Amino acid sequence: MPHTKISIALCTYNGEKYITEQLASYARQTQLPYELIVCDDGSTDATVDIVRQFAVSAPFPIKLYINEQNLGSTKNFEKTISLCNGDIIFLSDQDDVWREDKIASMSQIFKDHPGTGAIFSDAEVVDSKLESMGYRLWDSVGFNWIQQKRMFAGQPASVLLKKNVVTGATMAFRAKFIPDVFPIPKIWVHDGWIALFVAVFADLKFISEPLVLYRQHSDNQIGTARKTLLEQIKTSIKGSNKTKEKAYLDAAEQYIVIKERLDNYVKEAMQSDIEILLENKIKHLQSRAHIPTSFVRRFPLVVHELMTLRYHRYSSGFKSFLKDLVRLN
Repeated sequence: MPHTKISIALCTYNGEKYITEQLASYARQTQLPYELIVCDDGSTDATVDIVRQFAVSAPFPIKLYINEQNLGSTKNFEKTISLCNGDIIFLSDQDDVWREDKIASMSQIFKDHPGTGAIFSDAEVVDSKLESMGYRLWDSVGFNWIQQKRMFAGQPASVLLKKNVVTGATMAFRAKFIPDVFPIPKIWVHDGWIALFVAVFADLKFISEPLVLYRQHSDNQIGTARKTLLEQIKTSIKGSNKTKEKAYLDAAEQYIVIKERLDNYVKEAMQSDIEILLENKIKHLQSRAHIPTSFVRRFPLVVHELMTLRYHRYSSGFKSFLKDLVRLN
């Protein structure tokens, strides 16, 4: 059996503060990658020079591309992935640090489970100095034992339709899915789209070990922080109803887009109930978008949505129910 080629897809943009540590963590891997593909999105600092300097002595080939114009995170990742030549694509942020056995651990699972389309891991959330912040990434995204049990049972799409629990910096996927996931719609973030699309056609595996130090700092594009139920409710109260309506309708549009994309595929190749799951997710989001401002009118509609179990299947259960119940004008 030919050796599996591992590509790392790294997107950079003004990352001079932390990228040296990320690059060094690639070189410390017990299983080195076949290649590192870097696409810089127009950095104005020393990021490109740091990558070039690292490439001189790196123990694997590095290809650096500099975008003529800023593409933004999702489209830059799409470009970077398209330039990879490996069998397995590891996504990477520029400011994290990988544990030495990350590539080896994930590669072994791909080898042992040919039907697995993607793998993701937990991560240790750290500050700018790599000091632990006292919690893991899965604590923040809500990937609890119930969701883990469902995914382990072969229901990855239903887990991801409740909430995306896959962070790109912790994910790797088989390159054979690239023609299917591209192009990535503008209304999606790359990791959520790739994870859900792959989950429709293949199994997703997860590793509960923190294989990444997931750095939080003031320059993060997308960060992670734990919020209590009270904080979530306060946030819900602060936002205007127009803002909430738009947010839910935009979210519904995301799933309408993926549903339309899946119409081009043979149903037998997909998870059997995916169409029903998507339809119910869309209905749920549209229902939350159009909740009346009047409590008298809102109460029965919110309770009805609760009784359908869609709050539990496609949102955060009673937390989401309470957030909708206490909306103010």
